[in-house]
Amino acid sequence: MQARITIRRQPRFEIQFDDENGPHILRAISADGKSALGSSPTLAILDERGHWPLAQGDELEAALLTGLSKRDGRALIISTSASNDQHPFSLWLDRNGPGTFRQEHRPEPGLPADDVDSLIVANPGTKYGIGPSLDRLKADAALALERGGSALSRFRLLARNERVQEDNRDILIGLDDWLKCEVDVLLPKRGPVVIGLDLGGSASMSAASYFWPESGRLETYGTFPGQPGLDARGQRGGLTGRRTRDWVEARRPVVPPQRISSNIVLDVRLQRPARDYVSRQLSVLPLASGDGISWIDPAGYLVAYCDRPAHWDDQSSRFRFELSVNRRQVTGEPYLPHRAEP
Repeated sequence: MQARITIRRQPRFEIQFDDENGPHILRAISADGKSALGSSPTLAILDERGHWPLAQGDELEAALLTGLSKRDGRALIISTSASNDQHPFSLWLDRNGPGTFRQEHRPEPGLPADDVDSLIVANPGTKYGIGPSLDRLKADAALALERGGSALSRFRLLARNERVQEDNRDILIGLDDWLKCEVDVLLPKRGPVVIGLDLGGSASMSAASYFWPESGRLETYGTFPGQPGLDARGQRGGLTGRRTRDWVEARRPVVPPQRISSNIVLDVRLQRPARDYVSRQLSVLPLASGDGISWIDPAGYLVAYCDRPAHWDDQSSRFRFELSVNRRQVTGEPYLPHRAEP
């Protein structure tokens, strides 16, 4: 049996089992959209789908499902709950897609975080010694309730499978900037006042600003509805994360590219013997890590590596790289600069 099993760690971790119907390969891939292109598996396990990077996760899911369709394969999608109803994993659970079987362990919303019955609903393995014990869950719930804020949100999301956003405590304004806003004595309300109003609908923010030009005093107030809340307001306005990103990208100022006149030539070490390379010239991309650079082909396989040159920065966006297997060299040729719109 041991002789039939082969374990590989490069370029990807995989286990191969050989028999009269084989070979059979179990392969681990990363959650990015390019690592599954061209594959044709019979079974794909998508672990923690609700927490993959959104854009890359959608690409990888599409690539895996396309590969599975080639051989009438099956996908097993497993995850703790995603943070909202619009996430692709939530849509798998909420929609009756053809050929899908759904099993969900999510308690009713609005229950206390330490409700025992709902903790068991979200963690059915607790009764059978699988996963955290009930005592541990109750202790974690008590700690989350005590800490509140992001700790409580994460407990509801990860331990109770509730679709809640992870509240975070990132600093929105630095201490120095905040101190500049504080004064011992407020500026007087002197002279004429200019009032600006922004009246929202039932699911929008309403705001008012008061400005006294003579003294420089500014007061601003914003109010948000409780029913419906901010989530409903965003969905009604179609304000999704992707739409916001696309809006920002469309308005990002065009940065003139650096003028580069010289090519890059690097001596590299091949990942495999030269005779094993089908093509003698390969288009490659650099992955810099520490003191080295790994060179991968378009399929995501490691084909060569080298030491990281001094003053190396992110060159991948400004150069087109090609590996010469015979010369054991990678050459970089600068892209032509884009013409800026007038």
